Formats: sequence, structure tokens, C-alpha cells
Amino acid sequence: MSRKPKSGNGKTLLKAAAGIVVVIGAAFFVKTSIQLYQERQVYEAQIAANTGNAVQQGAGQAIQESQPVSTPFSGSVNWVEEDWMPEMPKEEDKDGQSYELNPNIRTVLFLGVDKQGSFESSYIASNGGQSDGIFLFIQDVTTKEFKILMIPRDTMTPIRLYDLAGNYVGQGVRNLTLAFAYGTSPDKSCENTAYAVSQLLGGIPINQYLAVTASALPVLNDAVGGVTVTINEPGMAERDPSLQMGATVTLKGDQAETYLRYRDVAQANTAVSRMSRHREYMKAWMEKAKTAAASDDSFGADLMDSIKNVMVTNMAKDQYLNLGMEILQSGETLNDETMLMLPGEAAAGTYYDEYYPDQEAIDDLVLELFYRPAE
Repeated sequence: MSRKPKSGNGKTLLKAAAGIVVVIGAAFFVKTSIQLYQERQVYEAQIAANTGNAVQQGAGQAIQESQPVSTPFSGSVNWVEEDWMPEMPKEEDKDGQSYELNPNIRTVLFLGVDKQGSFESSYIASNGGQSDGIFLFIQDVTTKEFKILMIPRDTMTPIRLYDLAGNYVGQGVRNLTLAFAYGTSPDKSCENTAYAVSQLLGGIPINQYLAVTASALPVLNDAVGGVTVTINEPGMAERDPSLQMGATVTLKGDQAETYLRYRDVAQANTAVSRMSRHREYMKAWMEKAKTAAASDDSFGADLMDSIKNVMVTNMAKDQYLNLGMEILQSGETLNDETMLMLPGEAAAGTYYDEYYPDQEAIDDLVLELFYRPAE
């Protein structure tokens, strides 16, 4: 004799199925909500940054940048839970030659930040300023020979993104300058930038950094008695009447910042074109600094003491003083062979200037700078 199933079992199955559907729906809702929350937080950070930039412009600062602190999602965003870093291979082969990673290479990231005064101890993400000048110092510690890699601030590369609460929300392709802006403290901002530069160069380790605000520029300039330059852009006279097109001027005080940071914001890619001006200024400054250090043993220490209130670094004082003296006493001179430009191509982006790295050329440069022929 067959037995009919109890109706209660069917109801139980229906309830279980309904429960599963509810759980799946709730999980999907939570995931979607988190993603929307992350995106909203980043947008809010960008809005806050843009508003802050507008206030600074309204305050009549001598130097103004065309870009706000954040770029409105012109690049892709990869929401990831863990940071990704390429592993730098210990050996490479090219044109039949084997190369090994040179263990004697030291890297220090130098940053010039577009803000005045001292660094705050902490701030919300996207409110710490941008890295206007990005220079990677590369030294062979055995020979003391060095090179400087100049990296355009508008280089498009993955950077870490944070919400207003300082929570890490993923990596997105942005202008490299924004890596500093998304920090929540001077050290975090420097670390973010170092991480982005390391990724850009295939995973080279960057363990040391030193950043200064724009307030350091007139101090460094005047410490060597001013730097003599020839003005090659007409618009500078609008900022300072003495900086007339074609004039040869010994820069004093705030003129150094005007000369180094000025760009015609109505023209595309002027942040890249002004880097040739940075190179020429740095060459002239270095020669005067070497002369001063040769005649005054305390020059280097006094120089660093004069900017310590507008500086942040993870190096101990003796480390950055020794590094400074090695540079000033080095037989190396700053020229086109020692001051290199990151290979790439400038372009006018949808909203702001962009600089796209030439990865193949960068790979060749990394091989040249960080490897040596294997024995």
C-alpha cells in the first residue's frame, strides 16, 4: 500500500528554497551596496579635493595649477582586496646577453609637493596636495655614480585609491601626481607614490623617500646665492614683471617657485614641457651648491636644517646628510646623460593632460639602470 507524502515536507522545501533565494539576493544586494559605497566615497573625495583647489585659487596663490586634485574617473578602476606588485626578475636576457639584478643600486624618491608651509601630520584622503615634481635618484653605492629619472606628474599608471575615511578601495589608472593626494599623512602619501613608481618600473624596490613643499624652493634657491636663468616663456612676466621673455635673471626668493612651477594652463601638456626648465635650473643650482660645499664644510648640514620644517622623509638625519654630501662631492654633473626622462608620449586627455608610458622603452631603461651583465 503506497503512502502519500506529508504536505508539511513540501512546505518545508518551499521555505528552504525561498530562504536560499533571500540569502542570495541579500548577498548580491550587500555586494552591490559596498561597490556603490566605495565609488561614492571616492567621488566624494574627489569633490572635496576639487573644492579645496578652487578655494586655494580664490585665495590668490602666486602659482596655480590647471588640474584639480583628482581626475573624474577617466581611467579604469580595478576594485581589488590586495595590492598587486610585479616581481622584478633577478635575471634577464637581451640580444644574446644575460643580465643580473645589480644588488648595489640604491633608490631614493624625491618629491616636490604643490602646497605651502609645513606638512600636516594627517589629513583626509585626496587633501594632501599633489606631487608636482617626481624624481627618482638612482645610485651605484660602490662607484657613487648616480642618475636621476625625471617622471612626468601626468604619467597614467595604476595608483592606490582611498575613501574619505582612509580605507583602501582599490587601484585605478590615474595621473601619477594623485598618488600623493590619496594619502592620509605625509608618510602615507610618499609611500603611495613610491609604490606607484615601483609598479611603473616593473617592481624595483624604492625604500627611501624625501618630499618637500613648495616653500622649500625659495630657501634652496637663496642658499646658493640665487640661480641665473634665461626666461624663455612670455607668460611669466604676468606673474613677475622682472621675468620678461628673453631676459637673463638671477632668481631670488619666490621667483624660484614662479620660474619652476609656471605653465600656461591654456596650452596642452605644459607640465611636461616645463620639465626641460626644471632640468636647466637643477643643473645650474647643483654647480653653485658644489662650489658652496667646497668652501664651507657645514653647507650641506645647514641647507638641510633650513628646510627641515617643510620636509618629510623616512631617512634618518645622518642618512640624508651623507647622501647629500655624496651628491655634492661626486664627480657626476647634471646633464642629459645623468638626468633622464621617463619614456612616453604626452596627450590631451578628456579632462586633463595625460602622459602615456612607453613600456617597451621603459623595460630597456630598467635593464640599463638596475641590471648588470651576468658573469
